[in-house]
Amino acid sequence: MRKASAFVVGILEGMASPSRIFSPVSYPKLTGSDMDRLRGDVKNVGADFRRVIQREHGKASKQK
Repeated sequence: MRKASAFVVGILEGMASPSRIFSPVSYPKLTGSDMDRLRGDVKNVGADFRRVIQREHGKASKQK
């Protein structure tokens, strides 16, 4: 029963897909300047690197 209903849903979505091509695309409104957003990205990447280094350093010290 699930396969049949999934098939019917897939057919219906496929038939409706051409109408989605012409729908308006909504992009999020950006806030702040480009430099502020870039600094925030670099800060997030740095925090990710810091977490990974701490995690891997902990694994290395436990193996010795």
